[in-house]
Amino acid sequence: MPENMLTALSDNIVIDKDKCIFCGKCIDTCILDNLRMKIAPCTKACPLGVNCQGYVQLIGRGFEEEALEEVEKSLPFPTILGRLCSAPCEAACHRRAVTGEAVSIRALKRYLTDRLQDRQPVTPEIKAATGKRCLVIGAGPAGMMAAYVLRLEGHDVTMIDAAAEPGGMLRWGVPEFRFPKSYLDREIHRLEQMGIDIQCNMAVGLEVQFSDLVKQYDAVIVATGCPEPKYLGMDNENAMGITHALPFLIQMRAGRPPEVGRKVVVVGGGEVAFDVAQTALRLGAESVSVYCLETRNELLADPHIVRIAENEGVVLNTGFGPTRILVRDGHFCGLELHNCTRVYDENDNFSPRFGDIITTCEADTLIVAIGQTRTPGGLIKKGLQYNELTYRLEGYDTVFVAGDFASGPATIVEGMRSGREAAISVIRLLQGQHLSYERAYEGPVVTEYAISTDRGSALERTAIPVRHSKGPGDFHEVEQTFSEEQAAAEASRCYSCGSPVGRFRTCWFCLPCEVECPTDALYVQIPYLLR
Repeated sequence: MPENMLTALSDNIVIDKDKCIFCGKCIDTCILDNLRMKIAPCTKACPLGVNCQGYVQLIGRGFEEEALEEVEKSLPFPTILGRLCSAPCEAACHRRAVTGEAVSIRALKRYLTDRLQDRQPVTPEIKAATGKRCLVIGAGPAGMMAAYVLRLEGHDVTMIDAAAEPGGMLRWGVPEFRFPKSYLDREIHRLEQMGIDIQCNMAVGLEVQFSDLVKQYDAVIVATGCPEPKYLGMDNENAMGITHALPFLIQMRAGRPPEVGRKVVVVGGGEVAFDVAQTALRLGAESVSVYCLETRNELLADPHIVRIAENEGVVLNTGFGPTRILVRDGHFCGLELHNCTRVYDENDNFSPRFGDIITTCEADTLIVAIGQTRTPGGLIKKGLQYNELTYRLEGYDTVFVAGDFASGPATIVEGMRSGREAAISVIRLLQGQHLSYERAYEGPVVTEYAISTDRGSALERTAIPVRHSKGPGDFHEVEQTFSEEQAAAEASRCYSCGSPVGRFRTCWFCLPCEVECPTDALYVQIPYLLR
């Protein structure tokens, strides 16, 4: 049933989907507010609103530079997310719903950044100086995005971090074989070239006091992440031979490889658990076993990451959780584990329940990888309550929060999104605008519509190339990039779901949409006598 009589009329807006890049330019220029975008599920799912459909289609057509430019309109750090994004776009991909295999959208983004790595990133022009001073505390993904957005607006931006080098968990929490730090260094250098003042070894509460910073700057964004590991809370957790994932990875990145025994056991089911497991193999462990509460289908880790780890020799044991740490002469010697019959309760709260099956595993090193948390006490003494739309901290007029510090442990792309949203709030604050006005508006989009599957090729999903580890000491990057032929084949699988549409049939044939279309993909059908 049409929502009104007008929508029952025929649409005179004709879209050539072989030319359209789904950028929304036509919708922005429609004077009568007639046009809407049938937004592709992948684009809708992206926390940063990246035009996934557009850049995938451009790759398929052979326009790779234009594809990367389309990515960079919403994402200033595609090299990072081309390797480390959790890819919610792929979870929402209609191809996945139909065939069970999504288009490899993340890998295609990486293909663009690798293939065009010698090209200078497109950085929008920085606006005239405002004289306003902004501080970002924390130089991880959320802080980097916040600093970038604020600097483009013309504000003076300082970004400080407690660590010796910027990057947050991108530098200290991700192994070299997953994300070579040279890529991060390049992005940090770009921020410095934009005029962002980055200061390291600046621990708030030690080198400088938070209350003083709030007074010195016009606005402050706190994005210090979750730098503390979570503990099992069991007896003997401080025994020799037991460590936790975050300090383990930090030692590696700092050039101080930790010692591991011959038999290593890892507790946890996220990607960090597999990162430390693969790292232990590269440090010389003879065997590495991962134990997690979840079943294989419930694992938080990307199945692609799990397959790589298992191919390297990591043994995955699902559905078991530790109930006792075994110690001999003060040194860890094994775990007692019970089978897990439930991880979450009926309200989806973490509430594991254990059965009667008991097993033990002998090992001489335990790495606990069950997550991270904020620093106890933290910077904020009044309690961490903030507006979830604007990210303004309650009790402060000029302090905002972002990233894992605000939400708790989340993905890199979610951290970048919150960093951008916090920066938008600061921009509005400094311009005297309402912080939340229209922030919840989805935009001129249509989300419910019938999707045609006629356009996608019948090809199966292209396997992402992988470099096999050569054993201990080999920290070269594991995942590799598509070839040109592979990228074209994978892009051809896209159904190209979305499209602009004349939603309300109120076209007055004024033609700005047709004139402004950057690819001549839109044609306005005008009645003969009018034309």
